[in-house]
Amino acid sequence: SAGIVDHETGTRGLRRLARVLGLTPRIGTLPLVDPAAKAELPKGDPAIVAELKKVATCPREDGYRKSDCDAEKAWNEYAEKFVEEDDLAKKKAKAVAESCSSLLEDKEDNIRESAWECIGEYGEAIEAKPLIVRILKDLEKETSAGVRQGMTFALQRLDPTKAGMTNEVIALAKKLESNKDASSEFSSLLGALIPGEPKVEPAKEAIAYAVELTKGDKAKSRAIDILRRARAGSSADACAALAAIVETKKYPWSVAMGAMHAVEGHCKDKMDVVVKVATEKAGEGEGHDKGLRGSDIVYLEWLARAGVFTDEHKKSLKTALAQVEKTAKDSDKDLIKKLNEALK
Repeated sequence: SAGIVDHETGTRGLRRLARVLGLTPRIGTLPLVDPAAKAELPKGDPAIVAELKKVATCPREDGYRKSDCDAEKAWNEYAEKFVEEDDLAKKKAKAVAESCSSLLEDKEDNIRESAWECIGEYGEAIEAKPLIVRILKDLEKETSAGVRQGMTFALQRLDPTKAGMTNEVIALAKKLESNKDASSEFSSLLGALIPGEPKVEPAKEAIAYAVELTKGDKAKSRAIDILRRARAGSSADACAALAAIVETKKYPWSVAMGAMHAVEGHCKDKMDVVVKVATEKAGEGEGHDKGLRGSDIVYLEWLARAGVFTDEHKKSLKTALAQVEKTAKDSDKDLIKKLNEALK
């Protein structure tokens, strides 16, 4: 399920998926950061800068630099080779990142797009906060969809939580929340609220904002991605919000159920809700967003193996599974078997 996929993957192919989601020409005017706060751009290494500038020759398509361009491939190979055998201080990665930063105001869309993608790849070697400030200041006025995509990719990789800029990201997200022309950027901003380190909890402000979003109809899957990282300090609020989504019995109900497994403590006190809904879904029959199958069964297995179900819960689930199995596909029957084993 898409809501469970980790935003940290950050491959070039995934960045290009934003084309399918329909990025738009312009967002609007959102002066959230003091212009004076933007740091001056570094000069960069002339040789590295010259290599990156070659991507200017790439053709553009639907607002993006074509990803199969030879100049782009050559640049990526050059940068990867340049940082090979870097030292512990990451001096080579720093040289690449600073050189890319020097081109963030270039007039060519291809160059700015590649420069931001480069920051996403190598930006951890330099100070993140000035770059995050620049993204939040410039994102709304950037006219190129491809450049905006590169900016939000870089923002996620720069980890605003670690840089102490969660509130600033939330402020911009709230401005874009009701803007249909900025749905992709809004989604990416929510992704940026998830810390880069897997074991680090999102900031309490991010958890609170995610809980708020689950009460509406927008970006529930992204909100779930934030809540699934909740730890002891915020797990109660996260579990309550996830349980409320499960109770709707509508997408993304099972994604929320799967997220409960990831929350610290596995939302054990909400398993009455989970079992009740799973039992009811088992009796719905076939149809869009109906029944209990596939990933729903997998998420129940995760919870079963976490040991959060009581004997009564297990009994109810086994009865429901027996009903589902009568009309289940062979692939689902294998999943049912695994779940039954976990319920023993």
